[in-house]
Amino acid sequence: MADQQKTPMPPNRVPLYVGIGAALVAIALSLFGMIRNSGIAALNPVSLLLVVLIAGGSWGVVAWAITTAVYDVEADVTEAETTNVVERT
Repeated sequence: MADQQKTPMPPNRVPLYVGIGAALVAIALSLFGMIRNSGIAALNPVSLLLVVLIAGGSWGVVAWAITTAVYDVEADVTEAETTNVVERT
C-alpha cells in the first residue's frame, strides 16, 4: 500500500457554480426589492453597489461554503469506506 501513490483529485467546480448562482439570485431579488420599494431605499449608485456586495457576497459565500463542506464530507466517507473494505480483505 505504501508503494501506491494517490492520484490528485481534479478541482471540483460545483461549489463555485452553486455560490455564483446563489449570489446572482440574491442580487436579482435585492435589486427587485429596492426598485419595487423605492420610497424606502434611495436608488443611487452607492446603494445599488451595497446591495450587490452585501446580498450577493454573503449568499454566495454561504452557499459556496455549504456546498464545499458537503463535498468534503462525501469524499471523507468514501475514503473511509474504501479503507475499511481494503482492511477487511
